[in-house]
Amino acid sequence: MKLHPNYIKALEDHYKDFSYSETIKMIKKNRLYVAANSKYTIQSLPKDRVWAEDINTDTFKDFEDANDFIELLTDEELHSYGSHTGDSEYGMWVSSKKAELIKDNWDNEEWWEDYSDNNELKDIEDEFNKSKGEEFSGIIYNHLIDFTSLTDNEGSGKLITDSLKDKSGFEEQLKNKEIIINEYYEGSQYGNTSSDIRIYYFDLSFKEKQHLEIITFIKDYEGNGLGLDDGTLELEGHFDGKYLMKNTLTRDVKFLNPINGKWENFLLEYDNDSGYGDSINYNFTHHLSDDNFDFSKDFPEEDKLNKALKLHLENIKKYGKE
Repeated sequence: MKLHPNYIKALEDHYKDFSYSETIKMIKKNRLYVAANSKYTIQSLPKDRVWAEDINTDTFKDFEDANDFIELLTDEELHSYGSHTGDSEYGMWVSSKKAELIKDNWDNEEWWEDYSDNNELKDIEDEFNKSKGEEFSGIIYNHLIDFTSLTDNEGSGKLITDSLKDKSGFEEQLKNKEIIINEYYEGSQYGNTSSDIRIYYFDLSFKEKQHLEIITFIKDYEGNGLGLDDGTLELEGHFDGKYLMKNTLTRDVKFLNPINGKWENFLLEYDNDSGYGDSINYNFTHHLSDDNFDFSKDFPEEDKLNKALKLHLENIKKYGKE
């Protein structure tokens, strides 16, 4: 399968300053690989689409009507989220045809009597949903590969790795593969990570039936103010006070398509089907000394962690330094 030269060039640029020996040394020294493992679904945008916040509602007679119209078009969970934050949230793609049809008939009482059985509306919705992911679809596994420079949030100034090693029973837990970093440390991750120390591992299928598992690149992600300017995805979805939302409120996030070499917008949803505890995952590697480092044994086969790191290391070998 031929990858686009633009994608290869991006790999070369990204990995040119990575050192294979230093990366292995970091892993051995700190016994640390994944600080976070977040999972996102990715789909190509539907063909007929408009961003809900861009819809012109000036034709409605008052704000309440305009608000009801937008809420009808968008996702219930967004409004649940908005009710907790005190804001109205309409950040999602909707069908422009559906928006126009409803807007044109807003004051038509006869039309609304048959709303639930409206075949034209159903056809528009079917067309919209079928064209989601038509070009590509898959999963992003978002891994932080090294947080050994981050301090704990106890105000001690200690590195997280040192704080863990100071805990009683550390060696026994390490020996029995029980080391995890609990949620107490989560807050220390958000403002201190960059895309340079992340692996975005994509499991993607394309329209041409091509299936790829690749490292790729993300840019222009803002995450409704919660993401970092460098395109780093946050570690989890928005919390609305009751549960984690799937909709990420994200419009302009792009990834580098390895087939056509273009930066493409896509639909992004946080995948929390497995629950909060399973979606964020902190792990030490399990080797007990530098002398018996064994890749196959030291890295758990969980949520593509092994494949992601292997591919990352292969890319360093190809495009980085010794």
